[in-house]
Amino acid sequence: IFFLFVTSIIVGFKEKKWMYIPLGFGAIFMMGFEAWLGKLVVDGNLIPGSITIHMLGAVVIVLLLGAIIRKSQEVRIQTSKRMKVFLIIFLVLGLVQLLLGTQVREEIDYFAKEGFLPRGEWVESIGLWFLIHRSFSWILLAGAAFLVAWDQRSEFKLGLTFRIGILVLLQVMVGVGLAWFELPPYLQPTHLVGSILLLALVWDRILISSAQIAK
Repeated sequence: IFFLFVTSIIVGFKEKKWMYIPLGFGAIFMMGFEAWLGKLVVDGNLIPGSITIHMLGAVVIVLLLGAIIRKSQEVRIQTSKRMKVFLIIFLVLGLVQLLLGTQVREEIDYFAKEGFLPRGEWVESIGLWFLIHRSFSWILLAGAAFLVAWDQRSEFKLGLTFRIGILVLLQVMVGVGLAWFELPPYLQPTHLVGSILLLALVWDRILISSAQIAK
């Protein structure tokens, strides 16, 4: 990240592409923030709320790096303004779902730390956060299906929407596996990585889409 920051300054001044500089600075700033916050999270033995902020910071780093990559390639795909707006809304919904998932994770960490409940009863004891997180997944799944259908029928193909749809479906399936099979440890990081990959893919489509038509 530090090397990327230095490179962004050099390229920014040399080629007069000034956007590289704030993007590179943002990445290195967030990395320092994440390191500082990560220490607090560990020292505080997983303080409630800090995990959510820590996760959000990690997502911001991924989005910044994605922006730097696309800025360097200068790739554009023509699409409609409505499609771009929908992609932004879909990204926000995915971010909300991720934050809801961190709330579920914080409840699970509490049960694991206290040890007063067997693992098989954790999901049942989470309560409202889990119900909201589970119900919200259907909104994302419907949104992904709509995105795929819209892109297939559009004159201007955005691309990768089918992969986004498949990824959302896989995320739902992994979530079902977590709920039904007593939170298998190997599915927890899988679910997390899948959610960040989903946000990265949607963000990538937003970055390369050039909304030049009204439909």
